Amino acid sequence: MDDLDNQIRDIDNLKNNLKKLNSKTFTLEEIMTDDFIKLHTTFTSFDIFLDKATFEIDDYEDIEKNIYKFNLYVSSVSKFQSWEELVDEALLNLLDFTE
Repeated sequence: MDDLDNQIRDIDNLKNNLKKLNSKTFTLEEIMTDDFIKLHTTFTSFDIFLDKATFEIDDYEDIEKNIYKFNLYVSSVSKFQSWEELVDEALLNLLDFTE
């Protein structure tokens, strides 16, 4: 019975976190914390991660314009196959759904 109670509590927590997320927006700097970058890439900060990309990144549009190259970059410096996977994991981490 304790397992079921824990699962129900986890589902309730997830629902509450999703409600918070529905009205919240995050900047990349909020999502890509140094701790997250250190844990999931070969770099120690998000700034360094961006600086080492194979093209100049000044804003999010630069990533979108070069998404194919950026996905290759992400897969070479992390366990993720794409920028989207990396962002999804960072967002989940920020919201404390994982780890």
